[in-house]
Amino acid sequence: MNEEIAFRVFEYHNLTALAAADEARGSRGTPLPIESVVIVLSGREEPWPTHAAYRTSPAQAPFCGVRFRIEPVYQRTVAELEGRGSPFWMIFAPLAVDADARNLEAVLEDLRARTNERDFAELGAAMVALAGADKRQRRLADVVHSCLSREIVMQNRIYREGKAMGIEEGVVQGQLAVFARQVERRLRRPLRTDEQEQLAEHLRVDGPDVVADAIFDLESRELWRSLLAPRTPTQ
Repeated sequence: MNEEIAFRVFEYHNLTALAAADEARGSRGTPLPIESVVIVLSGREEPWPTHAAYRTSPAQAPFCGVRFRIEPVYQRTVAELEGRGSPFWMIFAPLAVDADARNLEAVLEDLRARTNERDFAELGAAMVALAGADKRQRRLADVVHSCLSREIVMQNRIYREGKAMGIEEGVVQGQLAVFARQVERRLRRPLRTDEQEQLAEHLRVDGPDVVADAIFDLESRELWRSLLAPRTPTQ
């Protein structure tokens, strides 16, 4: 776990904490607790530590910074991922150490039974992309493809954007997910597809610092709302 990743976790954790505090002030409530997790898709064979940290305080001082959990999903079994109890963890089943056609088909059937049509389409398309990233080269993407409709595989937004932007831009996608969630908190509604696309364009062209400044400028509603409008050459 290198220093750059740890710093990114620290950065996202604090941005999310600011968004949660902003939402809590508006509703006169208490900010929700936040846990940061790094999901490792491939890598070394030896076990990972369960936690890591980014420290901002001096070594001799009490710890100040962010501690986060490490989840090497490629070292888990399918049963371990299913045991988490959330459909989110099941999308990583194609990377599990014991993943094969039989248990992936069972996972997809379970997902289909537990989710609505829209959520199943999103989760299924994410599984396609993750199966394609399997470093063990087990051709499990073909198995997932065979269990999903062509419409889900080819037209779903996650898969289409993943192919267009490339797996190597995973860091940008992580930033987009964090910023989108923060804007949704301020709007108090989910972003539409066109709004997500405009936010992604601002992030790509203007960079994360400009987008973060706009989102957390509490004095200007117009500034952060402009992130959802088409970007002009003068922006």
